[in-house]
Amino acid sequence: MRYSSKQHGFSLIELVMVIVLMGIIASIASKILAEGLNNLLTARKVNDANWQGQLAMERMIRDFRDVRSSGDISISSASEFAFTDINGNSIDYKLSGTSLMQGSSILADGISSLVFTYYNASGTSGASGSAIHYVKAAITVTQGGANYTVSALGYLRNLP
Repeated sequence: MRYSSKQHGFSLIELVMVIVLMGIIASIASKILAEGLNNLLTARKVNDANWQGQLAMERMIRDFRDVRSSGDISISSASEFAFTDINGNSIDYKLSGTSLMQGSSILADGISSLVFTYYNASGTSGASGSAIHYVKAAITVTQGGANYTVSALGYLRNLP
């Protein structure tokens, strides 16, 4: 029998090499896809924290503008602000666990800190009682390991 120098097909070694190379390529591709998915999920958590913080802050600042008078501010501590608005409603903002509370209602969840700072008419911090003209609120929202801090300054517009 005579063998031809031109053989057709693949040898077993060539087939094993292709399988090994395909395995290496597949493992690298899976790591790249997993990293992309993790980045997407992290971005979503940051976006959720941002949205929740901005929404809560806008609501608080809107309410701060409706303080009826300086005598209607009942609590002005670093962790709680309570007052009566122009409609005669008692409004109280404080942190309970990880929930930002507006009275007995939850305004936002996943809040890790809430700090109020009070300013007088000239912008000096540390004001109290009837000297309060501005209130700065700062909250830190934590959602799935992502932190987002938002703060805003509200002018109590109904004061002299």
